[in-house]
Parts: sequence; structure tokens; C-alpha cells
Amino acid sequence: MKLYQFHTMKQDKGRYSIAPELLRMATVMAIFVRTGLTLCLIAGIQFTAFSQTTREISSRGISSVTVTVFDARKKDTTERKTFTRYDHQGNALENIEYDQTGKIKSHEQYEFNSHNDETVYRLIDADGKVIKSVYTTYDKWNHVASKTILDATGAITEKTISTYNTFNDLTEENTYDKEGKLTRRAQYSYDTKGMLLSRKVYNEKGELIYAKEYTYEY
Repeated sequence: MKLYQFHTMKQDKGRYSIAPELLRMATVMAIFVRTGLTLCLIAGIQFTAFSQTTREISSRGISSVTVTVFDARKKDTTERKTFTRYDHQGNALENIEYDQTGKIKSHEQYEFNSHNDETVYRLIDADGKVIKSVYTTYDKWNHVASKTILDATGAITEKTISTYNTFNDLTEENTYDKEGKLTRRAQYSYDTKGMLLSRKVYNEKGELIYAKEYTYEY
């Protein structure tokens, strides 16, 4: 089972810790990963858009789910429908959201490797044409090694390469444009207990454009 990796979440000796900005979300633990699909991480369990674990979906032989929502609490009486298709492992392979007229509003497809890690993401328009693709590779330790974004023609528009230290901490992310030029560099530092201390982002000139630091009391 893949635990989706966020900059604010890190693994230490097989256990996951959460950085401060996610602690306030701990009671709900709802993280919107992509439009139309919600994943929740509770005690390392992956949930799908209708609050079932991938294991439950797999064991019960669920191949697809259609969710229809009507909510008048906010004076919004529009009926919304979402269709999600799953593989035998319980991974969401396809997610389609429809508007009130029944037309496709959002269409996404996913592919996974043998470790249930997402390897391909596709955004598809209403005519069934792929308008964006994201290919993810992993190293031998199952860390995200690279993410490559392609446009509708299949041309690379952006690629991000990640590096890690010997403690499995994400230390650097370098993003390149379609010509292979560095456009952004993100660097991460940790304390002796493995907690995230800072995230700093630099532009193509090496100038600091964003910084976030954390202070802990032990």
C-alpha cells in the first residue's frame, strides 16, 4: 500500500510523523490530492472518495462506484455525480465527475505498479483526449525519484527530480523546464530526531523566493 508522500510527512524507521501544519488536521486527516478524488490517511490506511479502504474494496470485489450527492445545506440543490473505477487491489483507475446536465466535468485516469504506487496520471477532456500526463518513477527504496509532466502532444513541459539522505528524508527537489533548464530548487533540512526544520525554495538564479521553518519543543 502506498502512503502518498507530502513534504510535511516523513518516514522514520517504518513510522510516519506529521509536521506542524498537518497536526491541526489530524482529527479529520482529509487531504485533497486531486480534483474529484479525496484520500484520507488515518493510521497509515488509505481511504477512497467514499470512505472505504483499498483493502476493503479489493476484498469485496468492488470494480466501480457511482456516488450521487445532493446537499441543500448551503442552498445548493445541484445534484452531483462521480464515477470511480478500481483495479483488483482497490486502487482507483479512473475518476469521472459529471455536472448537473450529465456532461463530463472532470475526467482522470491512473496507473499503478506492483507495489500499488501511482506511476501514471492522466487528465482527459470531455472528448476523451489526454490534455496532461504525469509520470512518476521510484528508486529501489520506493521513494519518488522523479515526476515528469507532459502536455497534450506528449511533449515534456516539466520534470522534477528528488533526492534523499540515508535516513529516507527528502532533501532536495530540482525542477526543470522543457529545455532541461533548472527553474526551481527546493531544499529540506531536519534536526537530529528527523523532524523537518525548514523548506527553502530558490528560483533559476539561485535566489531565495520562499522559506518555511519549524521549531519544536522536546
